[in-house]
Amino acid sequence: MVRAGLILLLVVTVFLGLVVGMSLPLIPSGTWAETGGTMGAARRGAASVLLGDGTVLVLGGVGSDGSVLASAELLTSGGVFVPSPAMTTPRTGHTATVLGDGRVLVAGGWTIDQTTTSSTEIYDPIARTWSEAGALPESRSTTDTS
Repeated sequence: MVRAGLILLLVVTVFLGLVVGMSLPLIPSGTWAETGGTMGAARRGAASVLLGDGTVLVLGGVGSDGSVLASAELLTSGGVFVPSPAMTTPRTGHTATVLGDGRVLVAGGWTIDQTTTSSTEIYDPIARTWSEAGALPESRSTTDTS
């Protein structure tokens, strides 16, 4: 499951990387390729976004032991996962959206006690910090941000 997720993440990253001019190996459309890297934590229900510097931020989800995660990792253009500061709130089934200024808004999801949350937080990729942001009008999970 983690391996398939990593491969899917790489395919999406390569596609988006080519759009923004990253220098990743060209992988034919409709194929899978391994990143060569290993995530620090197995996770499902995580969110991921392509940052302006070409790295991919992977955050939250449910770990292999069933715990809800606050941890985050960065997938570099070289296919290596490196730790990133953890979110302020463990969550899964949340959204992550890159804002116009390059920061990342994380909203909603399920928390440790398996209830939906209205909390939001913002990741600053330059400072590599998380800060709490305002609450959503109501709790939600697996929100569609399109």
